[in-house]
Amino acid sequence: MRIFPLLDLGGFLSSYVEEIAVGLQRGGYAVEFQKVPYEFQRGGDQMIRIKHLTFTAADMANRAADLD
Repeated sequence: MRIFPLLDLGGFLSSYVEEIAVGLQRGGYAVEFQKVPYEFQRGGDQMIRIKHLTFTAADMANRAADLD
């Protein structure tokens, strides 16, 4: 999945970007920030690329314990 653009209406990085990225990583997703060739608005040339990671049952148990 991809999220683009990452800017708010004022042209600044959205205040939600970091929170979303961290939440996705905790949920077992790889999150990458990538530059794109298209600029939706001035300075808006980055996207978040999200990929689901595969975990074993032991990995999931350890993740659950870390969240407690």
